[in-house]
Amino acid sequence: MHAGPNRPDLALRILQFRGVPGPDIAYIAHDIFFDFDTSVPIKLTADGDWGDHPRELEITVQPIPTTVAILPPSNGRTSTNYLESGTASQSDAELVLSYCDESRTAYESRATWMSQGPNEEGELTAAFSVETADVPPRPNNILLAPKARRASIEDCRLFDRLVQDGYEFEVIECLKSIDSQICNIRTMTAPVPMIYADVGLSRFVPLGLLGDGIGRLFSLALAMFEARGGLVLVDELENGLHHTVLDSVWQRLQTLAEKCDVQLIATTHSSECLSAAMRVFHDSSPDDLAIHRLDKRDGEPFVATFLAEDWDYSLQFEAEMR
Repeated sequence: MHAGPNRPDLALRILQFRGVPGPDIAYIAHDIFFDFDTSVPIKLTADGDWGDHPRELEITVQPIPTTVAILPPSNGRTSTNYLESGTASQSDAELVLSYCDESRTAYESRATWMSQGPNEEGELTAAFSVETADVPPRPNNILLAPKARRASIEDCRLFDRLVQDGYEFEVIECLKSIDSQICNIRTMTAPVPMIYADVGLSRFVPLGLLGDGIGRLFSLALAMFEARGGLVLVDELENGLHHTVLDSVWQRLQTLAEKCDVQLIATTHSSECLSAAMRVFHDSSPDDLAIHRLDKRDGEPFVATFLAEDWDYSLQFEAEMR
């Protein structure tokens, strides 16, 4: 959400990424607040190389003004005509994103559930109404959820663009870190648009038949090129990947991150994934990799950060790192 400070709808998208397809429209994104307490604002702060001031985002839930009836002057006569100001909202509150960029310029965006009338079954429906501020352009930011898959036609479109730019070799080399038999990839439109791979058989095979790990890494490689100069967030990076290929995967990701000028932020519960990352980045610049472990101390959350000088020690205590 901090990457899209004028996109209140990201609150709902985050829930969908987590497997919550239809949040309760009687509330407004209360699921993203700790203990569902919307009276306590969410405050996000980011420091970077853009200047001395941080970028700050505050997320709040605020009550919606109730409808007010405005009666016209009647000059002593009874009048039944009136005007209404207000909004026909499905909830009594709105989600507000208050953003302050590095130049200390403030922007505000908001969203709420709005009534759309009954559907074919006669049930009342609602849509997420969004009012966005015109913030300065932000770098590309892409989130890959652990279970979500993009439509084949979207992958075809993105891969065809990479082919036009001459980057298909990098994607193929990335997939070879899992399956060395892959020697070519192409898009085909029949019977439906889909990605196919040449693995040395008599014909190309759909990429989906090569396993979840291949599909996961393919989407990740496309995301790296799509987010050039920006940020890629990957939830549970190790999903679908066998522990024996993790070193090769991290090597390819390091190469792609440098080539695309992308910052990769990945979450994992796998000690094998952590160990592989530390082995691959052991001789790299200390700024190339940092590991942050979320934990609690005396009931309060805190972040334990491991940098290059900690890696040799941390490899001996993998269980503690998880």
